[in-house]
Amino acid sequence: MTISCGETQSSSNLRADTPLKANDPEKNLGAEEFYAHWESQGNAWKDSFRGIENLQLGQDNVWGRVSTDSISQEHLLDYCVHPALLDACAQVFASMFQETRSGAFVGHSVDQVTYFKAPTTKAYSVHAKLLKTEAGGNHEVGDLDIFDNDGQLIMSLSGLKFSFLEDEGTYQQSAQTIELCWEK
Repeated sequence: MTISCGETQSSSNLRADTPLKANDPEKNLGAEEFYAHWESQGNAWKDSFRGIENLQLGQDNVWGRVSTDSISQEHLLDYCVHPALLDACAQVFASMFQETRSGAFVGHSVDQVTYFKAPTTKAYSVHAKLLKTEAGGNHEVGDLDIFDNDGQLIMSLSGLKFSFLEDEGTYQQSAQTIELCWEK
């Protein structure tokens, strides 16, 4: 993985200061529908890890609106990028597969992270673009760009790889639950 800091915009020259829209949007998806579906598949995102507000799905890309309203500003600034913000941004990818894949959505790796500036606002626009499917159809690969309220690119993740833990039926949560606690 390569991590770099940059002063310039990514080569895509995307800006989020135009209205949120996917190329030829096929579907709008709200947070309630998104989280209900993925919880039934095994992704029990809770509290501050439920940052998606809405999504506009295109054929191979999605624009999403992500909020950090459940995270205090002080706590948000304790990190270069708060784990819940980054997780919610990556969740935007899962929406592309809402009707075609089953099983929990799981991230694996990222090839390159370019950090332009610290996230300091409470809402973000996220653009996810699917690049390819590999490993016999088990891994999806894409790029993710995160923009602040001013439409400025703050972070770009290239070669983000994820998969789905395919299951015959829906996920049944066990009586045992693991609580995660992020530490600085």
